Amino acid sequence: MNILAEPMILDTRSIAPSDRFQFWCDFISRRLLVTTLHSANKPDYIGQIEIHGLDDGYLVFVRGDSCGSVRGRKEIALSPRDAPRWLLMRMNVSARVEHCGRKSCMQAGDLILIDTRRPYEREDAPLDCTILAMSDGPLRDWDAVFENCAGHRFSAMQGWGRLLSAHLAGLSPELLLSIGKHGTMTAIFTKNLVYMLLQMALQESQNMAGEKPASVRSEQARESLYNLMLLWIREHHDDPLITAEQLAQSFGVSLRYVHKLFAAHSQGRGFLAYLQRTRLEHAAQLLSNVREAGSSISDISWRCGFSDVSTFGRLFKRHYNMTPGSYRGIQLKAGDGSSGLR
Repeated sequence: MNILAEPMILDTRSIAPSDRFQFWCDFISRRLLVTTLHSANKPDYIGQIEIHGLDDGYLVFVRGDSCGSVRGRKEIALSPRDAPRWLLMRMNVSARVEHCGRKSCMQAGDLILIDTRRPYEREDAPLDCTILAMSDGPLRDWDAVFENCAGHRFSAMQGWGRLLSAHLAGLSPELLLSIGKHGTMTAIFTKNLVYMLLQMALQESQNMAGEKPASVRSEQARESLYNLMLLWIREHHDDPLITAEQLAQSFGVSLRYVHKLFAAHSQGRGFLAYLQRTRLEHAAQLLSNVREAGSSISDISWRCGFSDVSTFGRLFKRHYNMTPGSYRGIQLKAGDGSSGLR
């Protein structure tokens, strides 16, 4: 996914009336929602979209005349390779949605998690929603959790769904413009959104596990604890002094149990390996961000939790097969002149 240096604002009223719906379809369906759109209001269709760049994602405000959308195998096959994998959609109006075998009657404020690689259908209804679009990157470790929750309706009346829905409802384009002027603020803002999204998905996974046999619930409880530990590491990875002992104390378990969980669920990666990978991925994200072009390599290494820049350089080169400086040059050159979603 490309990182937007400036917000992108599109309005069909700037297009000739006869071309408005086609323009709306080309951008919305092919580049964001990965769907085919249909509407009874094709002539003179009015729609507005405003896209704000986050760290490895976008926050999108969409409003438009009534239209429906369908995604089948054809649309998935044609989707751009850099289209966002996950969409968290906050509905500002009621609409019926079918996704991943789940049929939901969404009410204003409700949230739904959408996997852009799986079929999806939304009824023809007024379009008014806020979308958090995320790539696989920051969510990869919880892929199974997200797949389990895809298509699920998260009520705006309870739990983390209530908190996240209220948070999204309080956002405005003006606030995001202010946040977007500062790379550090954008990073913190994105981090908080992802944290709430993960907590909401993990909570729902636990609720689903409660309906299964005791042996299955026990294993899923251990997996859930492991997922929460990964989230804790991502929340604290920028502290160069964190240790596995601190992680164990935070969750009230023994150090031995921490290592046991990682051995069972991390595919051979221990606590330190996961911590280093998280720090390196954060560094790569900052090095790719045009807003961070003025930050030095040593500053980025420090902000990602490395106390020694030479150690950072050595680990980065081992992981990405090039130095941080070379990586930054390639990434920024590749993004030069990019003004939006491809």
